[in-house]
Amino acid sequence: MKFRTDDDKHSFVITQSNGLIGIYDNDDKQQSTLEFTNTLPTSDGEFSKVPSGWIAQDGYMTTNPKQQGLGYMMSFAGATMAAQGGIENVFVSSGSVDGGGQAVIAALGGAKYDLSVTMQDGKTEIFGGYAIPVASMLEKSTAGWKAKGWVITDDTL
Repeated sequence: MKFRTDDDKHSFVITQSNGLIGIYDNDDKQQSTLEFTNTLPTSDGEFSKVPSGWIAQDGYMTTNPKQQGLGYMMSFAGATMAAQGGIENVFVSSGSVDGGGQAVIAALGGAKYDLSVTMQDGKTEIFGGYAIPVASMLEKSTAGWKAKGWVITDDTL
């Protein structure tokens, strides 16, 4: 997925490789990252699959440089990938929210949500966090990067 600013001064390219990696102005030192997972760690030290139609953010989304709208483009790429896989909702655990993450979640249409996961032994575990509908994430992230002066030049991941 490729973006450029409407004045052609900056570029941002997102590729998929064990998660999403974005490179700002062809400088490998200015990387942004976003990863997703189909499992969550449970209190018994195991992992359980998230419910059908869901995907969970793995760790933190990073953006480098900051305040350029890169989070919106990473979110757009993530939502595009999720939609292509039939995913309807993205879960972000409370442990993944740091450094303004809660504001980004709200800006993408997310809200507090307790995700219930049934483990293999039949026990249920509740994960506190936030749910972002993929449709809202696509719509609002698009509005976000457009407002920062970016245009998409290739929507292929």
